[in-house]
Amino acid sequence: MRFVVGAQKQISTFISHSAENNDEAQYYEMLLTNAGFSAFQYSHGLHFGDRMSVLRDKIQECSFFILVVSDYSIKSEWVQRELGLAVSLQQRNSGYRPIIIPLYAAGGRSWQREGRPIHFATRDFDTGKLAEPFSLSDIRGLDKHASPIADSDDKLVSLMKPHVLVTRLDFNDVATFDDTGVFDLYEDIFPEIEQDDRDDIIRWVLRTDLGQKRRFVLSGKTELSYTLDSRYFILCLADRAIGLGFFTYDHSSKLIYGNYIAVQQCWRSGDIAHAFFDEIMKILEELFPKYQGMVFEVERFLKAKIEKIVSELEGQKSGSKSLPMQDRDDLNEIRKFLRVAWYYKLDCYCFFDRAIDEPMVCRSPSLDPSHTRHDWARDEEDYWIMWYQRPGSMLDHSTAKELWVKAVNSIYLEILAKSLSEGYAENGQEYWNYAAAIVEKTLRQSETKDIVFKKYLDRKDSPLLRRLTKLKLHLPI
Repeated sequence: MRFVVGAQKQISTFISHSAENNDEAQYYEMLLTNAGFSAFQYSHGLHFGDRMSVLRDKIQECSFFILVVSDYSIKSEWVQRELGLAVSLQQRNSGYRPIIIPLYAAGGRSWQREGRPIHFATRDFDTGKLAEPFSLSDIRGLDKHASPIADSDDKLVSLMKPHVLVTRLDFNDVATFDDTGVFDLYEDIFPEIEQDDRDDIIRWVLRTDLGQKRRFVLSGKTELSYTLDSRYFILCLADRAIGLGFFTYDHSSKLIYGNYIAVQQCWRSGDIAHAFFDEIMKILEELFPKYQGMVFEVERFLKAKIEKIVSELEGQKSGSKSLPMQDRDDLNEIRKFLRVAWYYKLDCYCFFDRAIDEPMVCRSPSLDPSHTRHDWARDEEDYWIMWYQRPGSMLDHSTAKELWVKAVNSIYLEILAKSLSEGYAENGQEYWNYAAAIVEKTLRQSETKDIVFKKYLDRKDSPLLRRLTKLKLHLPI
């Protein structure tokens, strides 16, 4: 497990407490501030309206909501309002933010005789009307006064630090996938059509892609071998996944294939996603010191079409507070644009055909050998490939064509076609011949091309990105 220091700077905390527990709240504020977090607890007199405004802003921006539980806070209408706002925000954010942590205070502990409370009343923040109570039994709070070792201050700080778990480096068991809820996050972020089966992911990262050569013979007597090392990265806060990444190192090409990297929507503000990516790069460099660079697949789109869709959306939203339900194909097109924009921010480049000033296009074979050959043709897709230069090394445009060939062979033959052919013995030979032919055609068509590295999105596209941001579509990318 590694703490992501760059991400920690983005973590803000609101400490909710009654006036009687002010000393303890101040102690936690100092503890967290000294640990590198941004912490706030209200202890100053303000007029009602000003107080409402300050508290609302602080709770709406907080990453963690610490609830100091005591006999006094349980009866405090202000604490109940603050908790009510935190709960409503959490529900709006699919349960991901803010993370609510009950801390049991030293004083005012009637539950020592009667048993710890199982509910905490909540109120509507604006009206003060009672709402659904918050369950204290469904979430593990910290009580350092009853359990000074298990629930120490160090435990609280550690719980709040963003950290990364890596398969076969930090864990080797299926339970960690379940305990962190990373697959729930995966299914929440990515459209169903893009999702791999959970069992397949576990098989790849824990059982088959272990950096050891695999050899097999197809029914047509074709002998194949490949050496892959797949790793799954989980970004956690309070033991729950808020980000994930899946990367495969191909030993034959010395390239890393970025299957995907993503952070939950409500945690993308600030620089947490970038800090997560930087930490992944450090770990990959340690694991694979000889790797040359990284490649990503992205779906094609047309800028003119994006411009037209955005203009139509802006027209529909004009005079309306909310955006009406949109055409799925249009939203999918925008998602493609946003994904390329995300990789652009990570300093990725497209492989470009200099003559036509457009990204190189590669044809992906069907990824389901169990289908018929007719279905394979129907399943094929065109993609662009993006290149991420190894940090600290110079981008050499003279190597673009060589790396293009390596990237296409690595993604579609070494990583996809060989593993899929091995897994489908019945028609593995036929599928291998089909996939190899698709890749050969792609590379043959690019033989005469003048290939360079170039960023498809540049400063001219920034206004379009800003317009999309204002629409607040919240699309998975």
